[in-house]
Parts: sequence; C-alpha cells; structure tokens
Amino acid sequence: MDSLGDFFPQIPHEQQAAACLRGEVVPPVTIRGAIATTDCHVGPGEGYVDGFRVRVSSGGSVGFAVESTFDSELEIFRVDDLAHYVASVVSLAYDDNGGDGLDALLVVDLVPATEYLLRVSGKDDFSRGTYTLRATVE
Repeated sequence: MDSLGDFFPQIPHEQQAAACLRGEVVPPVTIRGAIATTDCHVGPGEGYVDGFRVRVSSGGSVGFAVESTFDSELEIFRVDDLAHYVASVVSLAYDDNGGDGLDALLVVDLVPATEYLLRVSGKDDFSRGTYTLRATVE
C-alpha cells in the first residue's frame, strides 16, 4: 500500500483491513470504484464502504465529490495513531446529499503531515453500484 514512499507511512496490515482501505488519495485525483456486498459492511442498515488514505503536501481546502449510481455518503476522519488506525479516528465532516441529486460532496481544510481516512459508502444496505470520486484542491 505504500506506493507513494514516505508520503504514506507504513501501517499494520490488520489496520489496513479494519479501515477497509482501497487506496490512497493525494489531491487532485479521480478514482473510479464500486460499492458491493464484497466490501466492508459497516453494520445492519448502514451500508458498505470503501476507505482511502488521504494526505496533502500543503495545507488548504480540499473538495471531495462523488458521482454515483446510488445514494452515496462521504465521511472524512483524522487519524491520530497509525498503529491503532481505526480506534484513533476523529470524524471531521460528513455529507449525504450535498452534491447533485443523491451524491455526496465535502470541502474540508486539511494540513500536511497528517493522516486522514476518507470513506465512500452507500446510504444503506441496498445502496450499491459504481462511483467516481474526485478530490480537488480548492
């Protein structure tokens, strides 16, 4: 998972799995994916998720937008301890329908040398399909 060298420090494999990590995001970037029943399940009625590690090289506002074939949600967390990745997250922002139609949109201020976890999910267990995630520097 450490394809960007020291920019994304190593984290234990079991923490990667627990966070449902599917990749890394360094804005600006576009990622295509899908929410399916084979993804991590948050809980009954809460849907399936794809997680992405996020880092920025300079501070400022970053926009995250999802275009999807389902009712999508976005949530971004600050990770305070890489060794205990999931247990140390603090939610910074959440959106359900801030984009077009049922799509999610977030704009958050991020700082360098900080690890963030971005989750793309469906609104519920029946919200599945393909999506395009765009991360932009605002």
